Amino acid sequence: VVLMPSNKFLPLDKTANFVYVYMSWSAILLLVLIAAYVLINKRIHNKNGLEILGIKMSRSAFLRTLLLSVVIFMACYASMAMIRYLFGQDYRLWMCVFTDMQLIHWTQALRYLIFLVPVYFVTNAAVNMVSLKEKKFVMPLIGTVVIGSLGVWINHAIHVIGMYTGSDPTNFYVNLISEGSVTGATIIFVPITIFISRICYKLTKSIWTGTFLCSFLTAWMWVSAISSTNIYMGSTFLERMLGF
Repeated sequence: VVLMPSNKFLPLDKTANFVYVYMSWSAILLLVLIAAYVLINKRIHNKNGLEILGIKMSRSAFLRTLLLSVVIFMACYASMAMIRYLFGQDYRLWMCVFTDMQLIHWTQALRYLIFLVPVYFVTNAAVNMVSLKEKKFVMPLIGTVVIGSLGVWINHAIHVIGMYTGSDPTNFYVNLISEGSVTGATIIFVPITIFISRICYKLTKSIWTGTFLCSFLTAWMWVSAISSTNIYMGSTFLERMLGF
């Protein structure tokens, strides 16, 4: 399924499409769970239960939340830039990569936020539907991260089993149920985003901070690590800098 084919506006190669499909299906299934929660809560408590998510806020509060997310993200990028300058290293573990970006990458990241923000809004809503008590925060937080990550972990367990039990030893993808090689970063990044979502919600009592921050981090990882070389980016200043 090609959800978002490569083009000059969204230039990442076909590897990114697998992530689009995964995130889209996740968002759809989470929307179903949220709808079920709202219906059950409405029937039992005569309210939808969404008020705990802190979605509604004033314009100034929303802008402060967005600014906070930007500041945290820029602090993350600045720390990577310092490590890159001093030691020639960046943030990476296996296929989860955060590295330096040129101007063209920043403009690409802004475009991919069009897709990422709605998806992470749904994800943050689902993750934070149940508020954690202050005195019992750590263990439920760990449980939320583990349960929320089980899907991608099982996905890759199937991938590894299929890879080593294929009938044709020269073809690692024989009899595979899961194409885990193209979404390997999710093993690490899904628990990271769930953790960030919960911590941001605990600190701000709103899902907006986690939504923006997870979107920024995912866009950073995508555009700095996934190739866009199958799209000719042009040779003029505007084409090279803006990527159109």
